[in-house]
Amino acid sequence: MRLLRSHGISSSAADMQPRPAQEIWNYQQIDLGFNYRMTDIQAALGLSQMQRLDEFMTKRHAIAKRYEHLLSSLPVLTPWQHLDSYSSYHLYVIRLKLDEINKTQRQVYDALHATGILVNLHYIPVYRQPYYEQMGFRTGYCRLAEQYYSEAISIPMYPGLTEVLQNQVVETIHEVVGA
Repeated sequence: MRLLRSHGISSSAADMQPRPAQEIWNYQQIDLGFNYRMTDIQAALGLSQMQRLDEFMTKRHAIAKRYEHLLSSLPVLTPWQHLDSYSSYHLYVIRLKLDEINKTQRQVYDALHATGILVNLHYIPVYRQPYYEQMGFRTGYCRLAEQYYSEAISIPMYPGLTEVLQNQVVETIHEVVGA
């Protein structure tokens, strides 16, 4: 039931299938499941947080703008925002210019974690999940999605992120990518 309540996704090493060592797999979709995770208490908390939504969005936008400025000289791509849209910046995903830094995504990810910067990985191509591989999908099916996956890392983004902590994140990225 635990597996099925969360899209059939597991983060347990015991459930996960082996993957290439250079790829980061912190979760795998093992089965087809759904999103059955919210309780009444969580819903009530969510409703109370809606009153602070504008405040949270303003803070996230300020953090994103500052990241864009601080990261502009580094070999990374920052999120692009169309002028006619308004992102919530739920995540702040940078793309590593791997050909310029001469490191793999795994090396950067591990180095940042080793310093206490809790970066994450999102957007593993769905068809690379074990559930879909059983249907015949294989590496190479969608090369651009795989390229994105190999370059993307989510860096800390939350309304309470202070400038001091944000500076630490950027300085550490600078040290790790060697720019």
